[in-house]
Amino acid sequence: MKIKNYNLKIGNKTLLKNINFEIQPHMLNVLIGQNGVGKTLILDLISNLDNNRPIEFIDFPKSKDIIYQTQGVPFIAEVTIRQTIKLLMKISGEHSEDINLNNLPDIVKKNLDIRFGNLSGGERRFVVIWAILHINRDLYILDEPFSNLDPLIMKQLMDIIYEKVNQGKTIVLTTHQYDDIKIENTYVTFFRNQGIDFTGTMKDFVNNYSSLRDAFF
Repeated sequence: MKIKNYNLKIGNKTLLKNINFEIQPHMLNVLIGQNGVGKTLILDLISNLDNNRPIEFIDFPKSKDIIYQTQGVPFIAEVTIRQTIKLLMKISGEHSEDINLNNLPDIVKKNLDIRFGNLSGGERRFVVIWAILHINRDLYILDEPFSNLDPLIMKQLMDIIYEKVNQGKTIVLTTHQYDDIKIENTYVTFFRNQGIDFTGTMKDFVNNYSSLRDAFF
């Protein structure tokens, strides 16, 4: 999976020029950069939700083989978490019975019969991301999955993400929060100044920049 010589524009405004990078299979691929550089638009194009993926996006799965968590968590406030999980599974063609309800994260287990709208924003995000990561797809796309999460919930979600990577899944995400990102099985693409400032392993990224502040400023 790669993007080759692509220019990202909105109207007459160019956000990214002649970018080239690859999504590494069976790894966590982290796209970073300041707000407004075009990360979410890149995710939209990878997902191919509108069946208009550019020809410069090469060897990506079909849209039916991708699951995409957008920044919002648009679910019905009145349904319970149990019903939300069943709804997600039904939409995706999976069966809720495929999830072992006896082996759930505490956040999910203690809230199974609580209405979705009664959870905090961070809890809602955790439940939805946890559920979609249990849907069998070739590629998982997560846009700012750690937004509004406290450090404990973020660590639990990150552990689940790396568990999926260790099972051979490919995940792409954007984030501004890096504390729990691991060196192993992580590949970074850093957007800056309308291009790509770095692409490589998380280990090389850490060695390349003395700090994240140094990377951004």
